[in-house]
Order: sequence, then structure tokens, then C-alpha cells
Amino acid sequence: MRGWNVEAARVIRNRHWAHDIWLMTLEAPDAVPKAQAGQFFMVVTGSGGPFLPRAMAPVRFYEQHMDIYYRVVGEGTQQMARAQAGDNLDVIGPLGTPFAVRPGPLALIGRGVGMTPLLPIAERARSQGESVRTYLSARSSPLLLELAGFQQQGAVFVHTDDQAPGELVTDRLARHLAEGWRPSVVVVSGAHRLMRAVRDLELRYGFSAWAFVEEKMACGIGWCQGCAIGPQFRLICQDGPALPLAEVVV
Repeated sequence: MRGWNVEAARVIRNRHWAHDIWLMTLEAPDAVPKAQAGQFFMVVTGSGGPFLPRAMAPVRFYEQHMDIYYRVVGEGTQQMARAQAGDNLDVIGPLGTPFAVRPGPLALIGRGVGMTPLLPIAERARSQGESVRTYLSARSSPLLLELAGFQQQGAVFVHTDDQAPGELVTDRLARHLAEGWRPSVVVVSGAHRLMRAVRDLELRYGFSAWAFVEEKMACGIGWCQGCAIGPQFRLICQDGPALPLAEVVV
């Protein structure tokens, strides 16, 4: 039996956050209570617009609602930005494989809207008694999304392009590793250059590294087989969206 729903979700609020980033709260009483950390939803942006839905990883699930940050880059997300409170958007989900938090210190690395799937993982890890360090990167400070939420889960280290051009937030992680700190698992999301940097550190220090993959998915439910990735031909929508970093960065 499938574990996902197709539901007409009601827009509770939809507001511009900063630059090209928006924040939408959707009410989906059938789908949201089933969602777990690491899963995502496909959002149908409108009957008169693009055919393909958009994959969205909520930053927070609570009761019957979920918060979604999204970047306006094309007609589909422009339609999302035009949605008003009370409108309905069809959502498909929850989709993908939940991320299983393992025992031991956890490091989370995210950039831009790519950092949003990491907060539910941080919350899950803390609820299990694990320590969490988060490394966040963005173009500027307003785009360090949900910074206070991450700070509630553990130590947070930030980098912005306007304050430290030419650096990567993974440089801070590299220093911590050189000083002797050892995570059991590192999860990276939001930028391929960060994934490549973490892969180099994984090979050097031997921790387990995972990546949230953001390649476009056509259906999100495994029918089209269009999101296969890596030498194992993993389907992002079913085996992911978190996959072993070694299968993503080859």
C-alpha cells in the first residue's frame, strides 16, 4: 500500500521572505501527520501552468501544517508566489525515504533553501539525545533561514558571501576536524561545491557522509524513472532524497 496522499492543501499564509525567497504555510491534515524527517512533497502549482509539480522539502511539520521555503526561479514557482491565503494547492506526499538518525555526533551543512530539510533532522537527532553541529551558508544574513531554530538544536556556525567572499562554510568544519572533533555522520544539502568539499573530508577523516539531492524530479513517486543517479542508479524520489555522498559525488 502506498504511504503517500494526493491532497488539496489550503494555503494558510504565503509571504515574501528576502530576495527571491518566499515562505508558505500549507494545511494538509491527511498528509502532514505522516511526514518524517528527510521526506518531501510534490506541490502542483496550478492547472493552467507547467505540467510538472515542484519537489519541496518542508522546513517544519507541526500538527496539520507544514512550512515551505521556496525560491522563485520560473513560472511554476511564480504561480506559488501568487497564491493567497485560502487558496488550494494539490500536494503529493510524503515522499522519499525518511532519514534515520544514527548514534553519535551529527554535523549538518546547508546553503540557501537547501538547508531547509536539515532542521527536521536536527530536531529528530536532539530528541534522541544526540549532539548536533550545524554549518549554514548563504549569500547574505537574511537568507540564513530558520537560524534560531537551528541554534535551539546545538552549536551553529555561519558563513555569508557578502562578509567572507571566497570562503566556504566547510572550511570551518575542516578546522574543527583538524582540532580533533569527530562526527559520526555528516549531512550536506544545497550546493554541489559543499558536497565536493565534504567528500574530500570524508575520505580524509572516515566519517559517514550523506547528501540531499535536489535534481528535478518529474513525478516524485518512482513511475517515470527519470531521477536515477550515480553508479547504483538510485531513484532520488524513492531511495533518497538523502543518498550516500560517495554515490552523488563521483
